[in-house]
Amino acid sequence: MGLKLDDLVLNKHQGKKPSIRELESLFVNNHSLSILEAHLNRFNPIRIMKMERMEIRHSSILGWLMNPVETHGLGDEFLKAFLSEAFRGNSIKGMPSALDVKKADLSKSDIRVEWNNLDIFVFCPRPEGNWAFVIENKFDSTQSDGQLKKYREKLAKHFVENGKAANSLGVFLTLWDEPPDDPEYVCINYETVFEILKNIVELKKGQVGAEVLVFLEHYLDVIGEATEMNDEQDEMEQLALELYREHRKAIDFIVEYGTRTDFGFAIENLVGDTTKYCDEFSVGQRKFTFFGKWNDYFSFLPSSWYKGFGSGDYDFSLTKAWWEDLPLICWMKLETTEKGGILRLYAEVGPLKNHEIRTSLIEKIGSIKSKKIGFSAKAINEKSKYSRFFKQNVRKIEDVNDSEKMSEMMASLLQDFESEIKAIEKLEIIKNGKDLGKKTKK
Repeated sequence: MGLKLDDLVLNKHQGKKPSIRELESLFVNNHSLSILEAHLNRFNPIRIMKMERMEIRHSSILGWLMNPVETHGLGDEFLKAFLSEAFRGNSIKGMPSALDVKKADLSKSDIRVEWNNLDIFVFCPRPEGNWAFVIENKFDSTQSDGQLKKYREKLAKHFVENGKAANSLGVFLTLWDEPPDDPEYVCINYETVFEILKNIVELKKGQVGAEVLVFLEHYLDVIGEATEMNDEQDEMEQLALELYREHRKAIDFIVEYGTRTDFGFAIENLVGDTTKYCDEFSVGQRKFTFFGKWNDYFSFLPSSWYKGFGSGDYDFSLTKAWWEDLPLICWMKLETTEKGGILRLYAEVGPLKNHEIRTSLIEKIGSIKSKKIGFSAKAINEKSKYSRFFKQNVRKIEDVNDSEKMSEMMASLLQDFESEIKAIEKLEIIKNGKDLGKKTKK
């Protein structure tokens, strides 16, 4: 779903202190602001209990949905939909196809959560041969070396020791596309889970209990926001953007003096005093163009990409208001966890109206031979709007209050992608990126 309100924060020195009248215009009887506040304060028990980022809680909810005999009344519908999507397009020897899963009777499956240190265990007894799935769930965390292989081998060993036959299979579930270290795993992400569950809820509204339906809608709200797939979130972002444009001076003032965090200090350590929109900052020998920052992320582009796109002088006909109408954007985001934080570097192709141009841009970037670049299979679908392509883009942060250490890790992360940044800047479609749009009137 792309960046959230990136152009909220521009030059921290820009503008003067807002007048009382300007502050009143923003805060007193402002209908748009009231709508935003209602959206942000909407009731959701999962958020109230602060469970929306807790991996084990997601495993518990998904395990409940997968269990055919649980109280949701969906039978094996969610389980079959989840597994068939995970195995769609995979032709690994010994693995079932999506059609195999779809045709199978999984109504007698045994589902266990946090069994033998496996996030979700699924055992499907079948006359044709039993299936045993280990589903490794990564919502905020990342896989450790050898972890996936160890879990799959543990599962296979369990069935041998207990004299049972089962084909032990691995499914790697992630918030964003992260390639598994073990090639014996198939991948599925929370975007797909959101789509599966949303479709089931729409189809089963008159068949499941009211309490179950309310709970599922709350869960859809949580994963829809996490994956940026929530339609209401799109509308709220657009409303917030309009609100900002109308009350820019007051909001800039509030952002400058009301949201300073250790992550913000880390950004300042990295970019120095160049926090004005379109100023350049350097990391090593590489120059970057700064766009904006918020309390947990900041956005930018390698300057060579930005200059290729005409340095903001071209209209690229995006489907909605997006960061200065650019076909590509990069940003770095801090996600706090129970044990510290995770720093991620993103690069994303935006929602170009011209599908052929968008597909060409994705294909050219995807053709670069690097394990750190890769698009999801859905990236070239006509309905896709935002397509991320940096892989191995994570750094674990032990202390989110150590701004100096964070800024060092930001620099290290950017430098780790120097080869990929350089390869992308050499693409003709990037070097002559202004050809993708039209000259704006000045």
